[in-house]
Amino acid sequence: MSSVINTNVQSMYASNALESNERSMTRAMNQLSSGKRTSSAAVDAAGMALAEKLTSQMRGASMAVQNINDGVSFLQTAEGALTEIVNMAQRMYELNIQKASGTLSSDQKGFIDTELTDLSAAITDIKTNAKWNGLTVVDHASMSITTSGDGTTASFTATSIGTVP
Repeated sequence: MSSVINTNVQSMYASNALESNERSMTRAMNQLSSGKRTSSAAVDAAGMALAEKLTSQMRGASMAVQNINDGVSFLQTAEGALTEIVNMAQRMYELNIQKASGTLSSDQKGFIDTELTDLSAAITDIKTNAKWNGLTVVDHASMSITTSGDGTTASFTATSIGTVP
């Protein structure tokens, strides 16, 4: 008895071509959906390594920009605090000159002394409580404000702003 094997060679070729096209389309869709030329190391190992290195550098640069922006924000906060301290020191200087004029009554001099005390307390409050993200903005030990009793001298010195623990 004879046996016959029925095979359809053309359908086998078509099936193999269909599978090959499906793999190519899947790879292309992965590349399109991820936005990357190499979506896996199996496609292009060297390209994938380069892409990952560049991605890492981009993320590092992005973090550096964020750190710079945080530094700018810190300095703006420090500038605001120091501007207010300088304004208060200027007012103290003006009050000392007014007090030294010799034309004020003792009650008026008392009012000036009260304002000088309040301004000094406000400066201390700014130095103590001005913070950015938990960091002290104005370093206590680095600042001095001096006005003379007769109103002829005033100085303001700040050698550093903020401290990082």
